[in-house]
Amino acid sequence: MLKEEETLVYSSGELFIQKPDKPPLDLEIDNGRIIYLAIHKKYFGKYYVKNALNTENNFEIHHHIKDSFMNTIRNIYEKNYLEADISFIKMLNYLRVYMETFNNYLFRPTLSTTINKILEYINENYKEPLKLCVIAQELYFNESFISRKFKQEMQMTFTEYLTNIRLYNLAENLILRGEDNEIWEEFGFPSQRTFLKRFKETYHMTPRDFILKTQFYSNSPNAITKAVYTEILKYIKLDDTSASEMS
Repeated sequence: MLKEEETLVYSSGELFIQKPDKPPLDLEIDNGRIIYLAIHKKYFGKYYVKNALNTENNFEIHHHIKDSFMNTIRNIYEKNYLEADISFIKMLNYLRVYMETFNNYLFRPTLSTTINKILEYINENYKEPLKLCVIAQELYFNESFISRKFKQEMQMTFTEYLTNIRLYNLAENLILRGEDNEIWEEFGFPSQRTFLKRFKETYHMTPRDFILKTQFYSNSPNAITKAVYTEILKYIKLDDTSASEMS
């Protein structure tokens, strides 16, 4: 995996989590396949049980996410949909804890109350033609200070974050609508040309191709094959054996 100019190598059975408003990862698969699960953001709010979990470290939360993820796939294949729902809800909770506690970004992005106020303002008004100078004035902050602090905390500029949030929400709407008719006008882009350029830079495809690709995955009738199911059982068994040895 190529990520921020670094090469990361994953072995069979390992897990990685992609943040919701980041561009697709550049993956090279050597003699294997990847199980990919995309979760709509509305389910985070619908099923999230606040303060229900007590986790100690990043390794532990990764283990819980992986375990519930694999049991979700297993139960779907076995048509045990009640247990699949329970595993899925557990996974959402662990993912939310992971994103809030160990890998802060979108839900509770920084420890700076100042920057969090800026982010909250952007997230609520991203469809408007926002400028940092106007936001700083409305919230009574110094623009130069905010600009430096924002980049320091978020590892990106105000403009980059605003564009990411717009594209993330716009992509969600593309999936729901199944069409891209003049959608760029609703999300604060100055022109269709600018929108198409930014969209292709982020998702590496046109909006129309993006819609077709998501529809293909959504309508795939045999997404969980027997081969995938067999592999899942191997890792569940390994995890059970490890847990017994530790206890």
